Amino acid sequence: MKTAMILFGGQSSEHDVSRVSAKNVVENIDRTKYNLVIVGITKAGQWRLFEGETEQIESETWLDASRKIETSAGSPREFVSTFAKECGHEKVDVVFPVMHGINSEDGTIQGLLELCSGRIRIPVFRQTRKRRLFSRRWESKG
Repeated sequence: MKTAMILFGGQSSEHDVSRVSAKNVVENIDRTKYNLVIVGITKAGQWRLFEGETEQIESETWLDASRKIETSAGSPREFVSTFAKECGHEKVDVVFPVMHGINSEDGTIQGLLELCSGRIRIPVFRQTRKRRLFSRRWESKG
């Protein structure tokens, strides 16, 4: 069985929308194919392992059902790998960023994950520049 990391939240003004979207993804993903590592990013930018009930994701109570994972990794690859191990998984096969707004839809999170040198798959908008241009329409028109 593969391990999928679901990322939600983030520091954008669309943090709350991301939580609702993530709840829907978690409820509908095929659990016979994927073990889930559900990671929420707070408005302050802290990455937390979510361990609660799916319904909690869309409310502020998700913070009470999560814990901060400490890692002193020096590179994005080490960070994702260490984070997965600290969460009880040997590796992460795919990351599904269910995030909206700045630092998310603009390709920032995908860029961070691409620095993992292809060791994990990103199913949505794999090419960072295209994603950034899509998000910043005024750049793509010029």
